[in-house]
Amino acid sequence: MKNFKRILALVIATIMVVGTTAGLSAAGKWYSEAVTYLENTGIATIGTKADEKITRNEFVLWVAKLETKQLDDSAWNDEIANTTFTDVTDEHHKAAIAYSQRRGFIIGNGDGTFSPDKAITLAEACAVIVRLMGYENKVDDTSDEAWALNYMQVAATYCHAMDETFYKETATFNPDYELTYGEAAYLLATIMNFNKKPTDSDYSETSDGIDLGEYFDQNPNVGKVSKSYYVAKMDRVSNGLSMARLIHCGGKQVERFTNEIKKVDGEGNPVYVILVATDGSDVLEISGEEFLKLLRVSLGLAPEKTDDPANEIYEAEINAFEYVDVGSMVNVVVDKSTGDVTSFSVSGNSVIVDTYLQATSAKAGEAYGDGSNGASEESNMIISADDLSKFVGWTFREISDTENTVPVLPLSYDAENDVTSWTNIVKNAQGVVTSAVLNFRGQKYNVGTNSDIEIMKISTKVNEESGKEEVVQTTLTADEAVKTLINVAQGECFVVFNDVDGDGRFDTAFIKESDPFLFTGTMNVQGSTTNKYDYYSSVSGGEVVGNAQMKGNAIGTIFYNQKVEFAQGGTSGVADYRTDGYKLVASTTNKLQIVLRASNKHLLIDGYTANYGSASPHFYTVADIASFNVGIIEDIDAFALDNYYIAKIKTTSGETKTVYIPISIPATTTLPITVAGATADYTFDSSTWGVFLDQAKDELIESGIVSGVEDPAYRQATAAWMAGKYVQFVTDADNKVVFIIGTDSQVGTSGFVTGVSKTETGDNTYNVSIATSGIGTVSDEAYYLEAAFNEDIGEYRITTEYTLAGLGYGTSYVASAFEPGKLVLANTTGVWYFGNGATSTAGNNFPYYGYNQSRHMLTSITGKNPHNTTIGLLNEAINSEIYNATAERNTKSNGTYQEGIGHVAAWSVDEDGIVHDANGTKVAFSYVATGRGGVNGVSTYEVRANASSMFDWENYEVYNAIFAGKLGDPNAMKDGKVAPGEDLIYVTVMQDAGQMKYLKYGDLLSWPSASYGAYSSTSYYEVKAEGTEQSSLMRLWANKVSLNTKPQDSWVDVNGEYILSIEEIAGSRVTAEDGSSYTAEYKVKAGFGPYYDRTKTATDSYTYVLKFTKVVEYTGVEGSAQAIIDKTKTLMIPLYQGETGTVSTQVKATTEEDFAKYTIANGYYIDDVTSLVYVLVDKAEIVYKTDDAGNIIYSDVVYDWDNGTVANEEANVPFSTYGVNKYATMTAFAKDRSEEGWFPGAYYVKLDGKTYTAVDTMPVVIVTPSEDGFEITTTTLASIPEEGLFVTAWNAAENYGELSAIAVLGGTTGGETPAPTPTDDNQIVYLDSSAKSIVRASEFSKSWLVVADKSAYALPTGEDIGVIYREYSTYEEAVKAASIDLSIVGGHWYKVDKNGKIVSDMTSVVYEELDGIVIDSRDYITGTHGEGDNQVPVYSQTFFLDTDGVYKLANVQKDPSGVIIGITGGAEFVPTVDVSLLSKEDVVLPSTGVSIYSRPNGTFFYKNLDGKYVLVTVNADNTLTDGTEITLYNYVWAMDEAGTGSQTYTVETENAEQIVYTVDGINFIDNGDGTYTEVTIASVAGSDKVLLTKGDAFDTSAHDMWKVTSKTYTTVTVETVKVYTVGDISFIETAAGSRVYKAVTVSPIEGAAAGTPDATIVIGDEITLEDIVAELEPAQVVETPFVKTVTVYTFDNETYFRETKAAVDETPAEYKEVTITEYTFNGKTYAIITDGAAYTLPEDKTIDDATSEDKTVIMSSETVTLYTEMFYKNADGDYKFISINDKDEIVEISGAPVIAYNINDFTRVSGSDPDNAAYKFGENYLVSIDGKYYPADSNYRRIEVSSTISGLKQGTITKADAAGNTYATINGVKNVNVTNYKFEFFYRNADKSVLYKAGDSTNVTIASQATYNAQIKTEQEAYDKALAAYEAAVDKGYLSEERLAYYKEAVEAAEEALNAKKNSLLDKYFNGRFWCVANSPYYSYVVINQGTFQQPVSNLTFYYIQVGDTYCVFSDEFVLN
Repeated sequence: MKNFKRILALVIATIMVVGTTAGLSAAGKWYSEAVTYLENTGIATIGTKADEKITRNEFVLWVAKLETKQLDDSAWNDEIANTTFTDVTDEHHKAAIAYSQRRGFIIGNGDGTFSPDKAITLAEACAVIVRLMGYENKVDDTSDEAWALNYMQVAATYCHAMDETFYKETATFNPDYELTYGEAAYLLATIMNFNKKPTDSDYSETSDGIDLGEYFDQNPNVGKVSKSYYVAKMDRVSNGLSMARLIHCGGKQVERFTNEIKKVDGEGNPVYVILVATDGSDVLEISGEEFLKLLRVSLGLAPEKTDDPANEIYEAEINAFEYVDVGSMVNVVVDKSTGDVTSFSVSGNSVIVDTYLQATSAKAGEAYGDGSNGASEESNMIISADDLSKFVGWTFREISDTENTVPVLPLSYDAENDVTSWTNIVKNAQGVVTSAVLNFRGQKYNVGTNSDIEIMKISTKVNEESGKEEVVQTTLTADEAVKTLINVAQGECFVVFNDVDGDGRFDTAFIKESDPFLFTGTMNVQGSTTNKYDYYSSVSGGEVVGNAQMKGNAIGTIFYNQKVEFAQGGTSGVADYRTDGYKLVASTTNKLQIVLRASNKHLLIDGYTANYGSASPHFYTVADIASFNVGIIEDIDAFALDNYYIAKIKTTSGETKTVYIPISIPATTTLPITVAGATADYTFDSSTWGVFLDQAKDELIESGIVSGVEDPAYRQATAAWMAGKYVQFVTDADNKVVFIIGTDSQVGTSGFVTGVSKTETGDNTYNVSIATSGIGTVSDEAYYLEAAFNEDIGEYRITTEYTLAGLGYGTSYVASAFEPGKLVLANTTGVWYFGNGATSTAGNNFPYYGYNQSRHMLTSITGKNPHNTTIGLLNEAINSEIYNATAERNTKSNGTYQEGIGHVAAWSVDEDGIVHDANGTKVAFSYVATGRGGVNGVSTYEVRANASSMFDWENYEVYNAIFAGKLGDPNAMKDGKVAPGEDLIYVTVMQDAGQMKYLKYGDLLSWPSASYGAYSSTSYYEVKAEGTEQSSLMRLWANKVSLNTKPQDSWVDVNGEYILSIEEIAGSRVTAEDGSSYTAEYKVKAGFGPYYDRTKTATDSYTYVLKFTKVVEYTGVEGSAQAIIDKTKTLMIPLYQGETGTVSTQVKATTEEDFAKYTIANGYYIDDVTSLVYVLVDKAEIVYKTDDAGNIIYSDVVYDWDNGTVANEEANVPFSTYGVNKYATMTAFAKDRSEEGWFPGAYYVKLDGKTYTAVDTMPVVIVTPSEDGFEITTTTLASIPEEGLFVTAWNAAENYGELSAIAVLGGTTGGETPAPTPTDDNQIVYLDSSAKSIVRASEFSKSWLVVADKSAYALPTGEDIGVIYREYSTYEEAVKAASIDLSIVGGHWYKVDKNGKIVSDMTSVVYEELDGIVIDSRDYITGTHGEGDNQVPVYSQTFFLDTDGVYKLANVQKDPSGVIIGITGGAEFVPTVDVSLLSKEDVVLPSTGVSIYSRPNGTFFYKNLDGKYVLVTVNADNTLTDGTEITLYNYVWAMDEAGTGSQTYTVETENAEQIVYTVDGINFIDNGDGTYTEVTIASVAGSDKVLLTKGDAFDTSAHDMWKVTSKTYTTVTVETVKVYTVGDISFIETAAGSRVYKAVTVSPIEGAAAGTPDATIVIGDEITLEDIVAELEPAQVVETPFVKTVTVYTFDNETYFRETKAAVDETPAEYKEVTITEYTFNGKTYAIITDGAAYTLPEDKTIDDATSEDKTVIMSSETVTLYTEMFYKNADGDYKFISINDKDEIVEISGAPVIAYNINDFTRVSGSDPDNAAYKFGENYLVSIDGKYYPADSNYRRIEVSSTISGLKQGTITKADAAGNTYATINGVKNVNVTNYKFEFFYRNADKSVLYKAGDSTNVTIASQATYNAQIKTEQEAYDKALAAYEAAVDKGYLSEERLAYYKEAVEAAEEALNAKKNSLLDKYFNGRFWCVANSPYYSYVVINQGTFQQPVSNLTFYYIQVGDTYCVFSDEFVLN
């Protein structure tokens, strides 16, 4: 490898050129010259490692090189045969170690190892030096104990290796002292006579007289030298210039760099990496190619990458810049003889901090950069799949399975250690920084004044004169440094810190590049706008740095109450390229935030178009500037002294803050920003942050209260305006408000006030009921394109009228252009008539705005050859000979015009003049939906009355009326006809930051009067060239127009005909032949249009007169009546919309054409109530209903008033004129059960001859005029009188004939308005699973609320009812409820009242349990185990099994010598670990307590040493005197003597059959011997047995024996038994005198007669006195041991023995060794003697020779097993149960319970009872419930595993047919016909956050869970894989936060994809009606199953809850059998 070295000219202002210096880390150290010397000899390469410990491996290399003069390191790495050290690997200098071993310099560890990586000690180094120099013979003692110091002594004395300097600087002579590189270098330099003269006394020579340094002194150019350099230039390969023009680069293009090191220039010349010595002494230039090779070698790789083209195996080249970059420090080794660089290594003393943002990832195997709409190589940088690796670490962070362009920090960035910051910033008068302190990695560095670190930029430039490259190092000023060395919160920066001298502090920092974040001063600026704005930078100090448009530029913005999404929506990483880096979406965040953008200097994406500018990466991050405080301004001063108002704001948290509100917000404000753990101060343009103050100014001036800001009253008026209002605000450190906005907004509810009542919340709070408004669709109408044949030209022409509107490119819809029935065409030829239509961007196509197309449809087209036309495309399309002339029409194909293929598929015209397209479909160009507003419900709100007038001073009279209970609008209520739309008080419900709402006068909601757009994304008709699949030549789009009237304007006057007189004209009746109808002529006088006429009186009250709008007299009017069909006897089926008959909406007759079409004659029937159309099956026979006489029953007569002959008409006729009372104009009645679609509660409402559908619970608001204005009553439809209501006008949000609520002007027909039906206003709701509970203060009382932060969804309506809450009397209760008691939990079901207040939680929950147990170390004794550094805390508890069978804590007593002498039981202890696994100890204890028992006769006994119970006498000195032995017999004798403890029972012994005779009332028995005996019979209680008692002999001769009767009895024999009882034991003597006793069980017989059995006795086991004693309590316990005197012997006072068997004759005595344990008790000394092994007397000794001693020996002992349960915290921080083994080592017990937590580590955060409390330890949270611990979240809520709604029932659908008839098991009843039951289906989205009410679609699929799981398998597996990878990464424990974030992002992305997939399946599986409809999905499921080969399984189990009459079914929980 050839290396180049060139000395370059230096242009360095602050660096002196000096000679070769020592390794940098040695600079200035006592051994620095020695290091330099050794490096210059080529023996060592030390560089910056001088302070590091040197290994044996390195030291031996030095020694080998020193002796052999072979200075090439590579020569010492080869394998040497017969090397014996087993731990020497290829990583070590194997040859040097083998050489040193063979030479005897090293001998190893003695076990075949060398420990090459171990730091060499001073003694070891001395041993090597002594052996090297040949003085080992001077070492006297080389034993293990002595060798170290002896070698050191010889090294010092003979080798002169250690001198005075060494001793002074190291201050050691410790053999184990570990040497550093510098210290080792000093030792070798010393023995090489560095800086010595031969005459010096410490001159060093080997034992052979050789000077080891002489060779190196004589050959100075031998060897290698190491130096440290900075990288000054290191170029990347460029891919050319970017397409993008970057604002950070002045709008210029930049180089598109890769991560490849540049090796040659464009002409093939080598490109050099330039290095400058850290001491400035020289410059090196190494070619890029050689530099890469050197780097690879330094990394342990081959010099060049290895490729195998034959097998298509290619090694990826390393990214050199991952290891070294401009500014990095490298250690370079140069061969002194040649000047060549032989090797280098990257210095460990350089730290690169790179915060330049990269794209997240490229997708492996796919090109990068082609993901945008219309991406091409002309407009986008596209990186090929093969080139991806070249951009890793520069353009994108990594290659993965996803292309993700979201900017992220590099993987190299360490968020914990790489953060920089500036403090102590000092500026001069001009604002220039003169000094500051840089903070980095725990160190502080002064910059500017007395700088501790030099911050520089390094580069090269070509000297114009010499043509050579010069290195330029520029030191930055403090001001430049602060603005350039920025952290991740401020922008992007690449900086390299270098510790040049190795002292642990950085000396230089080179900044390669730096780009601060840019942002607009204007707030809430969209990233897509082309408007230009001033922008600032994070370091510009509030100064504008430029002006530019947002689109295409990397500029962020400040914003509030918005959330940031990517330009195309959402926040997930996507491969999409935009010129818009973000978009803002309104969101109440209560935050002031900033969106930050990447500079794109590394071209995360690269694109450019002339129209849109440069492509721009997605936004990087959103940082919080400040969170708003929200509160009400309760007090505010009126004068604003010093230009500030002093205000007291009561925040929503309950805190009252004193703040200073400025008259105007200051121009700039400085606030901290935190990003990725770094914080920096930003200075913002805050001049627009006073929105609230600007609003005050505008309103005050516009209202005329003040003339302007200079008006003297302006400040006081502003203060008054602000008082009482809620605001969001931000304050600085001085509590000065720097940002303030109001909080009021609409809540989306308006309507008229129906009632007011005072509440107790506050003096100004009321409940206001409102008839809420909505809009429904009344009807739809389609308009079809029409055409007619033009005779003049012989072709069809469009006859439909059209209008041209002035729409230009991208212009909005012109509303005035629309007229129903007209085509709407743009007044331009347009550019979209060829095929792209609505597929274009929404704002750039006509259909989006409701246009059918542009003007070329009916006007000429030029310049569009070959499609030019003079008559328009539509006219050409309908059979135009011109357009269809084959010879004259051509089409361009593949760039060439061809004849014969331009013929178009013509449209046609039917006989009615309707145009059909080529498919035969009628062309509907417009759909008009007519909508009408009106009442859609009734709601009650609690409001603050004062807030209403405070925000609307102008209408205070209206608010006074509302809260006074007057419901008429003071601004209306004029004399004349009552107009409810004007006279009722319409209000809009408003909300500020307070808990309560307030009202604003008027309906302020934006009700759409009309809306326009395409009917759907496919609602077009097209013309294509015939025979080709090219884009359509024409598309005519169908528009959708909705025309609405506002609710307030939608009151409908009732026609309300009232027949005053009527007469059927004789002979006029005509009855149909089949009796189906009749008509007749009538003379009629009728009144129409009833109304209230109002007059205001002098006393400001009102009077009313009822009038008819007109009364008409008819001389002839036709009336008709229809026969009522008996639907139960007439076969018919519903007719559904759609030509195929498959759409599930039944046809309804609404127009005259419908009624003419759907006649019985045509095979149809129209329901006379609902107008629904039915098909008569095969034109079935019609059967009509008849009365009892068989007459056909007809409907009410319908009169044709419009065509009647009028004789007279009067206007405004009072009811009184004709004596008319209020009559029914609205009726309601229940739907008949036999009708199609019946369900419980189905109702009809009839108004003006039209029938509407409703439900019985529908609110009916009755508005009755009164003297105060109005009386308003709210009731339900079912509660109105049977005769109906008198209604003059009505208002409802009708939706295709269905009403959800109605308001009527009128009242009852004959009495009082019905009282409201008491209803249960509570409803069941499902709460968003992501909801959290918030503790919130109630504004006007001491109560507090716990409120859900997300919406709840109601059953059975499915509507979003907003938030729900709990209310508590104190704050403490609310906090507790929000934490431990799980006050409000997302995903739960609740019952709430009408205000959303929670009545009860209706959820059954299963909670997560701990994976292990919780222990409390406070229940254990804390101790330690081990010594010194190995000592660890151990928690233990010792216990034993007490005699009562219970484990108890052991209280151990010890004598003064520590011997255990007693154990008493403490508290009961329940072992956690199986005792068989625990450490245990058997302890022998003396029995010291002698229990004395008493017999019933007063005598005493005990158990003596022989184990016998004997009578005893206790003497005065507590000694005992034994008496006679006793047994149980003796104890029983004492009982008998005392006469206690026994009872006699009569028991049955046997039974037999016995005939008993009776005569003359005498009972007798036959003795069998011819004699008889009288007997008395006694019944045995509880049985049919008897006891016979014999009496006198019976004389048969004294009686008439023929009168004898007989009966057979079961007779018993009895005996008496004496039962003794002691304690719980009852016993008997088995036989008199046997003295054998057995336990018995006695069961008394109740009611036994005397002499009969009075008990049953069951005999058990034999018992002894031992059993009885167990039942006795000791009469006395004598605390004295049992003792005897034992003689013990010893010969040596060490070994004691005793005689166990005396000598007998010739048999010698026997002896045993004994152990004597002294035991002190009550002042006396005893002994416990334990026998050991047999003892033999010494051969020359006899027993008489021994010393004897009498010992008072305790004769009674017991063995107690002590168990010790222990645990400790291991090195991993886990608690484990342990035992101690025989080696006194801790052993973790296998099989012991897992310890989840030690509760003593936790802090109890709430709860006085530890068994019911909350605990926290770090990020771990627990709650205890009744002593059981559960894991909890950070809000101390137990973690739910699953939850279901309480009361959930299970049903099963068992049968259904095609007609929709359905049978089920429901409410526990089988085979119920549920066809007409009211079912509603509900389901939740993937994350359970939203409950949806299913629609009416039947296009849904019933499938098993397995089918559903199969659909999401891919996404589920991807999520599982990502989660497993994340968990594995966390378990590694060493990955950076950024790397972990990558894995976490992958999990989040996979989870989002999984949820998206799940949500995409919602409509397919859950969103529809599954049964009770024709051809239901369930029916389809049955049919499919029956078509399989398997046994059909059709049952479907579902879960439901019943709410009223509605069965709410959860379609996402079906179970298929």
